[in-house]
Amino acid sequence: MRCRTNKNRVHISRIIFCVLFVLCLSLICRGKILNIDSFEVKAESSNDDFIINNWEYCCYLEESYRIQNPNATDEELTSYLENKISEVEQNGIIIPVGSSYQEKFEKYKAAWDSLNDEERRVALLHPIAALTALNTSNDAKSETEKFYGNSNLTDNNGDAFRHAYWNALMAKWIGVEKAEIFATAHEYGQTGIASQMDLLNNQIGRNDGETYSSLNDGKLAFKIMVRVSEGDYWQIIDDNLVATDEVGLLSEYVTEYTITLVWYDGMTDEITVRCGKQIEVDYAPYRTHYEFKGYYAEETNSNSTCYVRGVVRQTYNDYYRIEPESTNECWYQTSDGVLYAHWELLETDYDITVISVGEGNLAPRTVNITSGETITLNANAPSGYTFESWYINDLRYTTENVTYTFELHRS
Repeated sequence: MRCRTNKNRVHISRIIFCVLFVLCLSLICRGKILNIDSFEVKAESSNDDFIINNWEYCCYLEESYRIQNPNATDEELTSYLENKISEVEQNGIIIPVGSSYQEKFEKYKAAWDSLNDEERRVALLHPIAALTALNTSNDAKSETEKFYGNSNLTDNNGDAFRHAYWNALMAKWIGVEKAEIFATAHEYGQTGIASQMDLLNNQIGRNDGETYSSLNDGKLAFKIMVRVSEGDYWQIIDDNLVATDEVGLLSEYVTEYTITLVWYDGMTDEITVRCGKQIEVDYAPYRTHYEFKGYYAEETNSNSTCYVRGVVRQTYNDYYRIEPESTNECWYQTSDGVLYAHWELLETDYDITVISVGEGNLAPRTVNITSGETITLNANAPSGYTFESWYINDLRYTTENVTYTFELHRS
């Protein structure tokens, strides 16, 4: 397809149009107000002509680029738009032929038509951020239906989640300041307790988006869902603002799931946890010669998800113990599961000094000792001497031949 001006609506030449569109893209890249002139898209091999505006065309550019470059930054997108300028100067606006492209533009047009006047004004001021606000709004709707179904979602927990998660996503991807601009514009012209509820949830959602920005989008959704169920947001009951709760959540998100803890030598234990909640375990059994490293998702893979790690705590003097500590990792499955205790065999460099009487001293030496390893000591008294005893770590052994097993501890 080739985009060109609609001669019945805008009587300007193709050259003038290209100049205007170049100016439009230049304004986008500088963050200025986007011109909203309309133009006609004409299919070279069909009669499916349709009208789009510049913002809708930017949506097309952004979506096409994101599909091919899913990890691209906003800076890279801006550079891409700048490069489109030279293409427009030389060739006009080229779009491949196909009915799917008209369907895409109809989607963009529907999105534009759904915006209120203030949202349109903000979208023209921040076109690239507006695309992110639009996409994250759709993501928020999808996640809301996943957690709460598609029943009535007005002024209740589901409504609170949708607003909170949308704002959290915007804060994460376009920053708190722009997120507030778009969220406030969305409430333009609204009054009353419902608008008050939305504005409160928007603010808390942005705070959560900033606090938990290290989480991926899926885990962030679970975090917001849990916070809504624990009463950290607002809903309306009997015309009053009250704390949110777990009412309305689908059953799989309020079920207690059983997690089996596999220790060693057939020893196990069980805990229960709800989907989206942190795994909290405050104990691990003592295992001779080994040190507890944590509870992991896989039995032998130390690179798998660690839910609880072993942390060294000093008790007194130079003695220590290992305590389990949550990694803040949550259970995201709607099913029972298994976690495996990982262990590390203790070993250290050990200084050995052997002192004999009558024939001089043996030079001290350092050897690597693994907990559970044994050594055998043989005493052969020289002529004129009688064996008395061995001392090992301040313990006295009176037999000439001694087998000693090392048991290491963190101390």
